[in-house]
Amino acid sequence: LGVPEKAAELIEGTKAAVTDAAAANPNLADYTFTYVYLGGEAGTLDSYPQGDGRVDLLTNLGLVPAPSWADYEPTEGSFTKTLGLENANQLSDSDILVTWFNDEAEMATATAQPLWQSIPAVQNDAVYAMMDESLGLATTVSTPLSVPWALESYIPILNETVAKAN
Repeated sequence: LGVPEKAAELIEGTKAAVTDAAAANPNLADYTFTYVYLGGEAGTLDSYPQGDGRVDLLTNLGLVPAPSWADYEPTEGSFTKTLGLENANQLSDSDILVTWFNDEAEMATATAQPLWQSIPAVQNDAVYAMMDESLGLATTVSTPLSVPWALESYIPILNETVAKAN
């Protein structure tokens, strides 16, 4: 729109908000995470890669991608990697899981799966299951308006989740 200086200022301000939040919450750097979606096909979950906005935000806040998922290749034709829950043990190096659901019914059906419940982070209740669509979008598509707003809610939730991790 012809105001590159203003754009640069907004970008730097957004980055600073994340950097400041990470500095104020150094404990987050002690935990690994995987960001998953469990509400798709029964018996599977989808993991989001680095480069996805929601994963990059968590990483920029200091959380560490779980080693088993840090460099995976997405499933062909997708930007996520689909994992059959019979392989749920591959998530055992995730101290916490972050996920989202469209509604309570989807969450209840998905989280009732026994193999989901075998994951250590799930057993520790170290799962943040996002149901707030506004927060979900604000953390997925980071903008100068969404990030500062999202951090106000997201940081306390993340701290509560990591506190449950072993």
